[in-house]
Amino acid sequence: MKKIIALLAAVGTAGMLSAQVTFGIGARGTFGFGLGATLSGDYLDDDETTSVQPFKSFLAGGALVGRLGFDAVPGLFIQPEIGFTHTQISYKTEADYTTTHSSYKKTTEYEYESSFGFNAIDIPIIVGYDVSLNSGVVISPFAGLNLSIPVGSISESGGGSYTVTETRKYNDGRTTTEKYTHKGSDGDYSIDTKTTLVPGVLFGVGVGYKFDDHNMLMGDLRYLLDFTPVQAEFNFLGASFDWDVATRRGLEIGVNYVYFF
Repeated sequence: MKKIIALLAAVGTAGMLSAQVTFGIGARGTFGFGLGATLSGDYLDDDETTSVQPFKSFLAGGALVGRLGFDAVPGLFIQPEIGFTHTQISYKTEADYTTTHSSYKKTTEYEYESSFGFNAIDIPIIVGYDVSLNSGVVISPFAGLNLSIPVGSISESGGGSYTVTETRKYNDGRTTTEKYTHKGSDGDYSIDTKTTLVPGVLFGVGVGYKFDDHNMLMGDLRYLLDFTPVQAEFNFLGASFDWDVATRRGLEIGVNYVYFF
């Protein structure tokens, strides 16, 4: 008899909880720009004559979305996601060297563009609040944690050419400048990712429309900030080196659809 009572109590509790929780599932697509993305010191290898700087970056991906609402706190929601993100970072290498000759001083400036990309499985857990406006419009500020798992390898490609500018300053005061482009190698190569888990945070705001009790379409703007860089494993002359490559940051624009049961 006690077992029957306990079973009925458990079923009743589960029923009460299910009545107080709203559950939805959906999908999200995203595209963004890597604002604030940085290359790491191990990868830069800067010195007095060389500078390596990222000048553009983008992110793109998609995710499955879950959404939990709570009747006890109307508007509060938890949104776990699991998705795939591709990050591409382009960077520019600039170097200058000065040599002194008997009748002039020559400064050679060197510029070369390259890019690399890597993939990751992202698992964000977001907490937010829906502010309902008239006619089904919803504004939803949110923030949360993000766990990123780099997968595959880091693929790098060069621009295939580089620009050289030579400036000569003669002892008699004359100055000449020559600029020309060299054909470089177009070789692409890849290196294995070493990092297993990258923690981070994200925050943003969404604007959506609830068609009815079951269907919601929402666009959002979020900023993603990883705490640690992605590492790669380099092999050189039989030795293996772990290098920090880049720390991912990005401003993402996303669109997601959620169906509530």
